[in-house]
Amino acid sequence: MLENISKVMNNGNKKKMIVLITGFVVLALVLCIGALCWSVQHNARVKEARKTCEVQVAQVTKANKSWNKLIKNSLLVSFAKEDSENGKLLNKLMKLRIPETVVCNANSPEALGAQNAQAIAAAQWYSDNAQRIRSITSIMIDKAAGDESTQEDKKKEEESQKQLQELTAPVIRKAPKVNRRPRLNIPNIPPDPVEKATRKAQEEAAEKEANREAEKKKNAAEKKAADKKAEEDKKAEEDKKAEEDKKAEE
Repeated sequence: MLENISKVMNNGNKKKMIVLITGFVVLALVLCIGALCWSVQHNARVKEARKTCEVQVAQVTKANKSWNKLIKNSLLVSFAKEDSENGKLLNKLMKLRIPETVVCNANSPEALGAQNAQAIAAAQWYSDNAQRIRSITSIMIDKAAGDESTQEDKKKEEESQKQLQELTAPVIRKAPKVNRRPRLNIPNIPPDPVEKATRKAQEEAAEKEANREAEKKKNAAEKKAADKKAEEDKKAEEDKKAEEDKKAEE
């Protein structure tokens, strides 16, 4: 009887061991499959994040080349030499230290996202300062032309403005600004004097444009009034002549 009880217990232990081993094997398989799925998903996220970062870095590289071309342009260099407030600000803008080069060499989506944010901030740096250069130089071109400029001076001013637009356009970003920017040590011009000069330049440009439009409307109104008066005088002259001819016939 004791032998039978021992056999039953041994069989029960064997079954428990089989169940336990089977459980461990299944758990190991589940963990391996889970790790494999996580690795595949992680690699896909890294690949996508790296691609996004590299696209943004390529835009920064283009902006950098356009910036170097911009600050060496003879038109801007000549204005930057002027001993005026705008001339000094323009000179300061053109001598700013550019952002450091961004490389997409991280191995996690989060780190690559941070590098992408650095590239976005760098591109925005080029865009913001190119916009400032455009605004300040534009008002300097207007002032250089003067209020009582000749037709040749006006043509030269238009050509300079067109050249300025073409020079700054490749640097200024068309994409919307990001809402959150990382804290990066990217040098920039002190905001107060530059923003003040930019606002002043924009206000003066807007005022001058408004004056031009008002002058155009005034000239058009005067011309219309002059044409109307000339037509009335002509008609009065014709009526007078017709009346004189009628009297002469009588």
